[in-house]
Amino acid sequence: MNSRTVLVLLSAIGAVAALPTMSATAMAMEQHEDRLDFDADSVLRRLQDRGVAATSVEQWNGLVRAYVEVDGKLIMQYFDPDTLAAVDA
Repeated sequence: MNSRTVLVLLSAIGAVAALPTMSATAMAMEQHEDRLDFDADSVLRRLQDRGVAATSVEQWNGLVRAYVEVDGKLIMQYFDPDTLAAVDA
């Protein structure tokens, strides 16, 4: 093999090796943008205005997961992120 062929092969190997890292970085950036769009304080207030005794909320698998106090215990309940309707998860 000549040096040009070796250089091309090494470049190709490096590019293929970088693909998983680039994919993971893109996913992390997308998740970060989703979190920026999520206003936990607003969602918490809206749930509380509906009578839900939520103490905190977070995004979870496409839903809103709320920590809700029921009979002195803290439980998790799930809600649609758009309508805040309760859903079973």
